[in-house]
Amino acid sequence: MNKGWMAVVMGALLVGILVGGVAWARPGQSARAADATRKLTIPAAFFHPTDPTYDYWNNGDHIWTDSNGGSFTAPVVFPCLPSVTVERIILSVRDQNVCGDASVRLYRTKPNKGTQVEMAWAYSTGSQSGVVNYIDHTIDHPVVWPSQGPYLKLDISGESVSVYGVQIEYKRNI
Repeated sequence: MNKGWMAVVMGALLVGILVGGVAWARPGQSARAADATRKLTIPAAFFHPTDPTYDYWNNGDHIWTDSNGGSFTAPVVFPCLPSVTVERIILSVRDQNVCGDASVRLYRTKPNKGTQVEMAWAYSTGSQSGVVNYIDHTIDHPVVWPSQGPYLKLDISGESVSVYGVQIEYKRNI
């Protein structure tokens, strides 16, 4: 008797898959809702100096400079083939310098045309204790296609400003 019920359940499951397909969504959601906002983290370790003479330190988990500051870049690679729509960027900083700040800009390039456009800009302000997240959700030109090359440009001005990374929130355009 147990084998008979098992065959009925397996048959019903097989028919359901063949007829309706598989949807990876929570109950009450459509299949498209399962492709909600995704997050891509660019840690401090990914940033490289734009000038080899900068006096900076990068421990992998955070990057900081001496009083002269510095500029750094990091590539952004979205882990999917279709285009994506960037929703916001989040800069994570410990800024303990009233005069010094950190800022990050997200750019989208078109290598075959030799052009780029700024998409987003987040920056620290003032002096805060602990790591603070600075957010820009006003994204210009938010769609990024696989043929375009997005990257981040990080500027740190002054000492006692440590950058821990940048998170980019996006949706796949499916």
